[in-house]
Amino acid sequence: MTDKPNILVLGATGKVGGEVVKQLQDNPDVNVVAATRSPEKVQDFQNQGIDSVILDLDNPATIAPALNNINRALFSLVTPWICFARVSAFSMPPSKQGSNR
Repeated sequence: MTDKPNILVLGATGKVGGEVVKQLQDNPDVNVVAATRSPEKVQDFQNQGIDSVILDLDNPATIAPALNNINRALFSLVTPWICFARVSAFSMPPSKQGSNR
């Protein structure tokens, strides 16, 4: 087992996120994991030797599996405020996800 942290990059298919993935991939001290909503893009990343997961903030069921073995997450989105309403799903227990409380 490695001591390197696994860093999840949200927005990995965009310009900013793609550059973040590239820079992190060149860093020997971390393992980068690219997050995407598309199964095809997961395969594209894997073909490049980059770990990747499906993560769709509009689909809370994808969040917990995507965060498995992740030590840090990085939002590399041009307009991250769109996601802030959904970020609570990262910290809410599954029984509370989707609740208005």
